[in-house]
Amino acid sequence: MDKDIKVYIRSDRKAYFYMEGEIYFYEEKDLNSIFENFKEENGLEGKITVSLILHFSYVKFEDDLKERRNFIEKEFKYINKRYYLNYTEDRYMSLYMVRKEISTLRRILRKLDFIVSDIKIDFDIIYNFYRSEDIEILQIGEEESLRISVQDEKIYEIEKVEIKLSDILEDINNFDFGNMKTVFCKEEDLQIIFSEDNFNAGMDLLNKKPENPLKELKNIKLSEIGIIIGTVILYFYIGGLIPLEKIRKENNEIKMETKNMEESYLKKKKEKLPDYSEELSKLTEIDNGIKRKEYYSTIKFLVSSSKLGIDYTKINYEGKKWTIQGEVADFKNLEKFEENMENKYGNIELGYIKDNDVATVFEYILNE
Repeated sequence: MDKDIKVYIRSDRKAYFYMEGEIYFYEEKDLNSIFENFKEENGLEGKITVSLILHFSYVKFEDDLKERRNFIEKEFKYINKRYYLNYTEDRYMSLYMVRKEISTLRRILRKLDFIVSDIKIDFDIIYNFYRSEDIEILQIGEEESLRISVQDEKIYEIEKVEIKLSDILEDINNFDFGNMKTVFCKEEDLQIIFSEDNFNAGMDLLNKKPENPLKELKNIKLSEIGIIIGTVILYFYIGGLIPLEKIRKENNEIKMETKNMEESYLKKKKEKLPDYSEELSKLTEIDNGIKRKEYYSTIKFLVSSSKLGIDYTKINYEGKKWTIQGEVADFKNLEKFEENMENKYGNIELGYIKDNDVATVFEYILNE
């Protein structure tokens, strides 16, 4: 039978069915009775494909596991999925589900001619619905609850809380959850869970292919990618302009000479200690010179300023002067850039400022 049926299993005795825009609730002695009654009451026949959504209590988080001592036993006992909290920072948590539980679910359904196409987790679907908001979510569960903190479309915190649905259901109006968004099993909450867009974005526990961390990079704006690439190019470009090799060579030669003189002194213990102050002074001067010539401060300033929308077209260092050329779409940001340069370096010259159809082009001379 070709119907789009989703089943939200809250526990071994409670489940919600979504079929043709309608939600059906069943609470029986076991899952076998729940699925059997749903099929009979709705006159369903033949093979029926269903998508399962499991309550988060079916999934074990890394911190919940006590079977850490025997890694092999854990690997055989659980199905493991890497759940990314932040792809760009490679932050993730491991989720485990007992293999036997999945096998039991599929066996029960198979006897009743239900075919499981995929298995999702409810908290993942809820997160996908609220991901565009900076929000703290409290998902009230059957035996415990889950607190999820979302910032910048990423999960920053996720933890289980010792509060369950039966604790608050009869006196819900007297509970103060502050600014947290609470998710129960109200009509609107179930619509979120069964929503096609949120469901399709969720993790599939049956999918044996490894999750692709790069799929979330589509959320990074092109302008941000341009800044990242420009920063890398700028770093290596400026590094190529700064003549450090000669200074490093002189420094190494003086270090070697000083070391040889010290060794010579140790062989003549009774002689007066030679005065190395001149050599050490020169060595210090060269070390400080290297720090100045590497211009980390200037590089950092230019890279940081790119956040204002500054696109550099030329950066050159010659004769103790920096020539900085570029363009910016917002003239107010150019004013901020100029003000920041004056505050940090003081001695700057304006080469030119010109407007074209899409941006303002500029040139500044930064003197040491």
